[in-house]
Amino acid sequence: MIVQAEVINIDDEILTLKLNGIFLEGFSNVGTTSEIGAIISVEIILWGDIDMEPAPVYHPRLEKAGRGLAYYIWGKLDVDNKILSSVLDFEMDDDTLARFSYLDQKSVRLSIERFDLCILEE
Repeated sequence: MIVQAEVINIDDEILTLKLNGIFLEGFSNVGTTSEIGAIISVEIILWGDIDMEPAPVYHPRLEKAGRGLAYYIWGKLDVDNKILSSVLDFEMDDDTLARFSYLDQKSVRLSIERFDLCILEE
């Protein structure tokens, strides 16, 4: 998913971004030359081991899972459109969709190791 985001904080390769009123922290292996407050184009990629389980209610949100870069994402899986619809729509790869296709159109909680941030334009 490619979005426009505001740079809120830079800590070496860890960036904090704000987009659509949502704060998101992720890893950028190339860092950034942007300054705090700059608007950048960035691709947000779900990285690492992904797990998904049914959620009892549909309440889209992002939540940090501890002190690192891991997150929980609550939303609805849409296999046909290859997305997890939440406060942001996250693209899902074919392997993940195949593993969790039984949760299509259901409320889910997705856990990820981190967001990878690929800066496209500064």
